Amino acid sequence: MLSSSQIKLKTQELLKPLAEIISSIGVSPNTVTVAGFLFSLISGFLIATDNLGLGTVFFVFSGICDMMDGIIARVTEKTSP
Repeated sequence: MLSSSQIKLKTQELLKPLAEIISSIGVSPNTVTVAGFLFSLISGFLIATDNLGLGTVFFVFSGICDMMDGIIARVTEKTSP
C-alpha cells in the first residue's frame, strides 16, 4: 500500500514536466499561488450560491495550483525556507 508521502512524490514526478513547461514560459510560482487563491474564492462563491458542480471544478483547479506552485518553485530553484 502506498503511503501519503509516496503518493505525493509520485504526483510530483508526474507533474514535473508540466511545471517545467509552465516555468519556461515565464510563469512564476507566486503567479500560480495567486491564481489558486482566486480559484478558491470563485469556488467558495459558487458553492455558496448553490452552483456545486462548477464550484467543485474551481475547487479542483485551486488544488492543482497549490500542488503546481511548489513544484514550479523547486524546478526554478525559487523555494522559500
